[in-house]
Amino acid sequence: VLYSLLNILSGGFRLPKIFFRKKRLLERIPQLKSEGLLGGVLIQDYRVDDVGLVRATINQALRYGGQCLERSEVTGYEYDRSRKLYTISVKSADKETRRFFARKIVNAAGPWIDKIRAAHGEKNRLVAPVAGSHLELPAFLHQAVILQATDGRVFFVIPSGERTRVGTT
Repeated sequence: VLYSLLNILSGGFRLPKIFFRKKRLLERIPQLKSEGLLGGVLIQDYRVDDVGLVRATINQALRYGGQCLERSEVTGYEYDRSRKLYTISVKSADKETRRFFARKIVNAAGPWIDKIRAAHGEKNRLVAPVAGSHLELPAFLHQAVILQATDGRVFFVIPSGERTRVGTT
């Protein structure tokens, strides 16, 4: 639900197309095997420009007075409840340590968020890493599909230029 909401807000949202009959689905994606096929859902919002998203987030933060430090390591942070203020120690790429003060902080460390939190005394985990794998093959489909194997596992087939990614991630 959150993913769809973010997509709607970005202006890139397109409703999925549901195929209740395999004949209509095969007309749209003839490369699929008809054996065992019941129907399908065509999704059109399966790609994201990761670098563009990060740049847009940084630019928005800067526009609202935030400070963004790339290639920097947070070496410590503390919250002063009486002042309602964080003190953040940061080691920059040139190994210089600087202190910053902020009313709010954003931990944008991605999958390393819990590592940073744990290093600063926070114990509860926020992220449960998911392991997956995929294969990169020469392009063979022009639409992304989500398929279910006979054993119940779900996997994706996602075209990207001259390649197609097949797998659980």
